[in-house]
Amino acid sequence: MPENEKCCKKCGKPYEEFTNTEDSEEIDWEVRLVRHVYKRRRYRSTCDCEDTPRIITAPIVPKLILKGKFSTGFWAQLILEKFLFQRPLYRIRKALAMEGLSISQGTITGGLKRIGEVLQPLYARILERSRAAKHWHMDETGWKVFVEIAGKIGF
Repeated sequence: MPENEKCCKKCGKPYEEFTNTEDSEEIDWEVRLVRHVYKRRRYRSTCDCEDTPRIITAPIVPKLILKGKFSTGFWAQLILEKFLFQRPLYRIRKALAMEGLSISQGTITGGLKRIGEVLQPLYARILERSRAAKHWHMDETGWKVFVEIAGKIGF
């Protein structure tokens, strides 16, 4: 509280701090884009052995797209936004821009194409298993077709 509110308005004597607190809570929606910088240690050889590297570096953090700038979690969230929540890419880009990340349409589209290539073996296995099943789970909603057929009453 401000200092001028911690005293009696009539006599001016200060209020004494009480031992417990008045707690309240609220729910906030927080979206954060985080840029992680990984510093990989490098080591220099101290021996004169032949056929050994002179400098070695710690391995890179595993990524869905090798040498890409976005994490696997970023791509997972983008795929959820696009396919689960049905948000168009331009709207996803606009939301990212509001959070301070300007990303081109080509970067997203190119990344999704590369992810599609990574997922092709999984897609092939799903198709293989589905085709081998006795019962296919399909939508059996019919489409009414209104065609005049000679000799038939109605459509």
